[in-house]
Amino acid sequence: MKKPHVVIIGAGPAGMSAAIYTGRAGLKTLLLGSVEKSQLHKAHLVENYFGIPSRTGPEILDQGLEQVKHFGADIIEEEVLKIV
Repeated sequence: MKKPHVVIIGAGPAGMSAAIYTGRAGLKTLLLGSVEKSQLHKAHLVENYFGIPSRTGPEILDQGLEQVKHFGADIIEEEVLKIV
């Protein structure tokens, strides 16, 4: 893996959005975090997410991960416990 310009901690919607924006800007991005720890992952049905028909939280997160990958971010699905 090439050394990243940006490291994003948190693989929920905010972290994924940040990874999409940095990837689109041409920055080598590393996204760290556990998708399953996201509050959205626990949602059995989401009906009020702009532009997305009713889906489960995991379905929305899967779509987000595909978009993150599309824009070239590397993803490590590990929980960050400490920054040194």
